[in-house]
Amino acid sequence: MEPLMTSVKNGAIGKGAVACFRGLFHIYANDQSEDLNSAISDFVVEEAVSQHPHFADHALNFISCVSEELPDSKFPSHLLQSLTNFIAQVSPEKSLENLEHFLKIFNAAAMEESIQLKPVTKYLQDLFKSTNVLENRNWLLGNQMIQICHNLMLHTSLPNLFTSVGEILFSLMTRHSDTNIRDVARFFYSMLIHLSEEKIKAILRSLDASNNGQNLTNLVTGTNNFPVTAPVVHLQEPILQLKRLQRSYKYEQLMDSLHGCSFSEYLRTVSTNASIPEIVIDLQICNGMASESQQLPFSKLYAIVLSVQSPTYYNDIEDLHVPYFALNDEEGCRISLVIIPKEPNPANLEASAIHLLREQDLHCKLKPLRLEFEDFFLPLPVAADERRQIFNDLWSHVDSEVQRDNSACIQSVTTLPFTASQLHPVINEKLSDYIIARPDGDEVDAGWIIGILLPPRWHLLLKMKATDVTVVTINTDNWRLLPLVSHFLKSFTDGD
Repeated sequence: MEPLMTSVKNGAIGKGAVACFRGLFHIYANDQSEDLNSAISDFVVEEAVSQHPHFADHALNFISCVSEELPDSKFPSHLLQSLTNFIAQVSPEKSLENLEHFLKIFNAAAMEESIQLKPVTKYLQDLFKSTNVLENRNWLLGNQMIQICHNLMLHTSLPNLFTSVGEILFSLMTRHSDTNIRDVARFFYSMLIHLSEEKIKAILRSLDASNNGQNLTNLVTGTNNFPVTAPVVHLQEPILQLKRLQRSYKYEQLMDSLHGCSFSEYLRTVSTNASIPEIVIDLQICNGMASESQQLPFSKLYAIVLSVQSPTYYNDIEDLHVPYFALNDEEGCRISLVIIPKEPNPANLEASAIHLLREQDLHCKLKPLRLEFEDFFLPLPVAADERRQIFNDLWSHVDSEVQRDNSACIQSVTTLPFTASQLHPVINEKLSDYIIARPDGDEVDAGWIIGILLPPRWHLLLKMKATDVTVVTINTDNWRLLPLVSHFLKSFTDGD
């Protein structure tokens, strides 16, 4: 295989390239090891398509053959995701020469529900903004873009991509220089804003079946006059606001997996991130208008989509959908925001709302949502009667790792200006859900013991002993959290 792979690396086309990808297919069909997956993926993405985009057809044919031969394999979708991510990182200005090949990969990705497609829509939006690709009368490229939108509407969950797909279609139907492309884009755009997701998918499936996959141009004649809905209207003042109600969490699956396990199994299970706890923030949607702004031409909102931008240290936050809301509803509407953190960092979450008014989409920014460090505090994920033992094991584990100079673990000591009687109400207010043990005069080291899980896999362990002042001993298996812990403890005295 080495000579064939070398010829592909050099960009050679013809029978040598076909033989190379055919050889890769036969090798993979007989050995699906992780090392081989990684090697083939690196070669196809980094050595073949990234350097010579004309190999996109070969790569897609390889992916198709693997999917047919091994239908249970996840490798084809992983490889297609890697190709999609690579293209999304290419500057739109530098991709024009190879755009036809890149769009073929995007088109294949749009048919896979398991692939993250936001990079695809963002790339097309950036392409339209920074280049003149829509004005160059290239029917082939325009048709490829239409086909991508077709597949996105047919094969993916529209609520997650509604805005971006709508903007792409609006750009095509208003700016593309080819009349045929504009007409088809107008047809898709009309469906997108006027029909439910189920009806859209049903229409597209029936059209594909009746027309045998042919272009939909024959459905849009010159005599049809589809109304062009105005683009999204951005409001200067928000007409909605989000009020925070309470915080909860979900980690039942993690607790079930830890039931009755040894400490070594506990560490291994928590560190693998197999079931990351979810932080649930309950919110109330309320009228956000000032009293003097009540004279609006509408009092009811429909098809509201609330989007919350997630920072890099959280997983993507799914959009929230509210079918109907009356501005005069004093009780408001209750929704739940689910946060899955990669790191327990506080953040201001930018939020926005888009809703349908007659034939216009109104968009407004909302006040940011604040998440504090303590919002990520969770009780140790074992039964209450097992927490003391797990705490002791974790404390000893951190102590031993510190002695071995493990760079991740750290121990620290600080003080708080509280006597024993003053500390008691502070603990009950701030940390009551995480108390492992309370002070007991019969114990030699009488004091408060606090055990906290910080998702996805870290721990904060506190021993607090009060005399004239409170001495706080801190053990944690993530030294980067120490500034956040210090700031949290300092907040105990902010009210004084």
